[in-house]
Order: sequence, then C-alpha cells, then structure tokens
Amino acid sequence: MTSTLKYFGIGLSRTGTTSLYSAFKMLGFKCVHYPQPKQFQALDRYDFANDTPIPARFKKLDKRFSNSKFIYTTRDIDSWIVSCAEYFSSEKAQIIKPKYDFQMKYRIETYGVVDFDEEIFRMVYEEHDKSIKEYFKNRPDDLLTINISQGEGWEKLIPFIIKSSPDFKASLPHKNKIVKFEKRKRNMVKNKLNKFRRDGESKTIFPIIPVPQDTNEIRLFSVVKNEKLRIHSFLDYYRKLGVDRFFIVDNNSDDGTFEYLCDQSDVQVFRTDESFYFEKDWIMSLLNSYGKSHWCILADADERFIYPDYENITLRDFCKGLEKGGYNAVDGLLLDLYSDKPITKSHFIPDENPLLTFNLFDKDSHEVCNIKKFSNKNSGAKIFRGGVHKRAFDRNYQLSKVPLIKYDGQMNFITSGHHYINKAKLAPTKVAVLHFKFFSELLKKAESLKLDDKEYYSMHYKKYYRVLNDLPDLTLKYEGSEVFTGSKQLIELGIMR
Repeated sequence: MTSTLKYFGIGLSRTGTTSLYSAFKMLGFKCVHYPQPKQFQALDRYDFANDTPIPARFKKLDKRFSNSKFIYTTRDIDSWIVSCAEYFSSEKAQIIKPKYDFQMKYRIETYGVVDFDEEIFRMVYEEHDKSIKEYFKNRPDDLLTINISQGEGWEKLIPFIIKSSPDFKASLPHKNKIVKFEKRKRNMVKNKLNKFRRDGESKTIFPIIPVPQDTNEIRLFSVVKNEKLRIHSFLDYYRKLGVDRFFIVDNNSDDGTFEYLCDQSDVQVFRTDESFYFEKDWIMSLLNSYGKSHWCILADADERFIYPDYENITLRDFCKGLEKGGYNAVDGLLLDLYSDKPITKSHFIPDENPLLTFNLFDKDSHEVCNIKKFSNKNSGAKIFRGGVHKRAFDRNYQLSKVPLIKYDGQMNFITSGHHYINKAKLAPTKVAVLHFKFFSELLKKAESLKLDDKEYYSMHYKKYYRVLNDLPDLTLKYEGSEVFTGSKQLIELGIMR
C-alpha cells in the first residue's frame, strides 16, 4: 500500500508501539520502528514511523510533514509504569543500553534520564498525554487515540487510515510483551545453534598425529584462546598432578600461545579458526582419536582439578580407585577463587602458584538447580549454578563440572564446557575444579573480545565488561568468603566428598 500521507505513532514506548508498527506493515506501508539517526533524517522515504524519538518530536514532525496523521497509543498509567520497570530491569534493556550513543540521547530526550525512575517516568507520561491533547484539541481528524493493551485494534485503526470498515478477522498483533522476551531470546539462541547443527558438526578435521598407544597414559584435553599469561602455570600444575600428555586445540590465538604450545614436547597442538561454538565437537573429536580407554582430564586454562586428599594421593592411584569401584567419571563443583583486592588490581603472575594470590572462595553461594532438560541426561548428577557469578555479576553461571573421565566412546557431553555428560558411570566421590578467572586482565580480555571476536564474546563476558567498566574497584570478598586451605576443608564444608 502506498500513501501520500505520513503517519506517526506518538505513544511512548511500552504502549503498544511494536504492535502498531506490525499492523502498518501488515497493511503494506513502508515503516520504520525506533528510527536510527540516518533513518530519521530520511523519514520522507517512509509512510509510517513510531517509537523513540518520534513521540518527543511530534510537534516538529507535524511542521516538517504537513498534512500528516498521528496515532497516540496509550494505556493505563499504572500498568505502563509496571511494564517500564520490568523492561528497563530486563536483560534486553541492559544489552541495548551501552550499544549506541544515539540510544542514550533518545532516552534523555524523551524521559530526561537514562535509567528507569518511577517518579520521573510518571511525570513524563502525564506531561506527554497533556501535551498531545492540548496540541490536537482543534484537530480531531488528525489524531487517533488507541489503547491496544485494552483490546482496541483494527475497528479503530482502519477507518482512521483507509476511511473504510475493517474486514480483518484476526485481532491486531500484540507484540513485544516483556514477559515474552526471555522466550524470544532463548529461541534466537536455539535458532543459532540449530543453524550450526544443520551445517553439521565442526568442519575442522584434525590431522591424525602418531602418539604412543599406552593406555596407562593420563591425558588432558583442552581448548585455549590467547592464554599466554596462564598457559605455563596450567601445564606445570597438571604435569605435577600426573598428566602424561596434553591434547590442546588453539582457537586462533594471536598472543604467542600457539607458538609456546608448539615448543612443548608433551603437548599435541591442533589449530582452528572456526567458531568457538564448536568447542564440544573439537573435544569429542580428539577424545575419539586419542582418549579411548584412557583416563582423561578436561580442563580450561583457568581451571585446576582437585580431588579428595589430592595432596597425598597420586592422580594415578585416584583413577585406579575409581576403576576398582566400577566408575568411569567423577563430577563436582566449579569453585571460583579470588583475591581480597579489587579484581582490576589482582594480578596473575605467570610462574607463580595462583593460590598465593587468589585464595578466597564462596563457601555457600552456589545452589542446586532442577533443570529438567539436563537432569535426566546428566548421568544422575546434581546440577549446580550461581556462585560468585550470580552474587557479583547477576549471571546464573553453570557450576557443575565433569573434569575426569575414562573415555569409552559412548559417553557424550551435552554442552560445551564439560558441564553435563550422559552415559557415564559417575562415582559417588565429589571433586572440585578451582577456577581462576577473576584477575586484572579480565576487563581487558572482555573489552578486546567485545571489539574483535563477537562469537567468543559470550553473555558472561558481556556481564564482566559492563560491571567492571562501571565498577573498576569491585572486590569479591564478602562475609561468606573462606580462605582455601585444601581438600580436607572442602570435604568438611560438603563441597567435596
């Protein structure tokens, strides 16, 4: 449909603006919703425009485009306040908030503030409503007021636009309900993952490297990216623990990590520039080639696997004990270690035991979760989430970990990160994985990933970036912090068994 008129939606956000935009699109109009600056400058190309900053500029638009029509979407002010409060505290709003400067300017122009403030928003709504009614009081034919949230729709909209009775049987589309955002976000992630699955597994085919067939070797499998700072202490720790050989995928590092690994005689290095989403496929590929019938540790560069009495029992003897009991895997808790200083001032020293600096942990901030999707497939293991990530970064991080398996070719990891595994015979023994992530380079890494590697820049890195950027002196120590002393302590706390 083409029109010689311009139509502008001048209701504030959360009053049905997305529904109105969708309705105009269904009618065939050329539309723009929440116009960016370049789109706003080119409004003459569109038949319809609405949402921020249109409501704040409706008087200027009326002068710029004479003979235009305006549609005022409204709703009960109390329900609007509730909707705004939910939206501005939602993850969607937090993702959008730092993205573009113009969005900040739009919000300030419309509401006078960037973040939600009930008193200010209520005042803005009332003033906006008063301004529209006063401006159009002598021009009733140029303004349509419609309350989509109360069910008003085509019966009011079509006569105003087309000057005819509606023949639509369907109701006006009701879009962008805040309660549906998390579902839409999950669907977007699911669609992205499904695309990877449709394209097949990882396209990287690792070369078969001749290695000894000795099944007594304990082997470690890992994926790294730009870990030059931590890779030396990582290898050193696991060599002392009892690992005989390392199989490491380098995901296109450019900081010297790859070159360093190539110089290690006990490390088999594989390199790929594929998306990090394929981490699980890479690990499973290497396990199938080099892990069968071996005890295998699965660990990231910032992780240190420990088990009950690891200070006195060798890793080989620990594995023999599991095998004697008929078990081929152990699971446990990912335990974050941090210092008593601000994160941005806690430095990781390459050749030093990280426990000398990062020796605090949360004794009780993790919790058991019932996630049906994984509970039935996780070999009977409990699922843990929360911890420091939840407490300090509002991120419900996965804390379950399966760091040690005797790979039989049947078991399979359900997700990347070795959090959930199926078809494994899990031992009643519970272990822990010391996690050294919160050090001074974290903000720098999050910032570089934000700019250079959008796929690796996962949701929790977004959280790290936003929080540390706003709170550079954030310290993780709190009343529930404990100084790590060893496996006996974790057993007494019920973290290990």
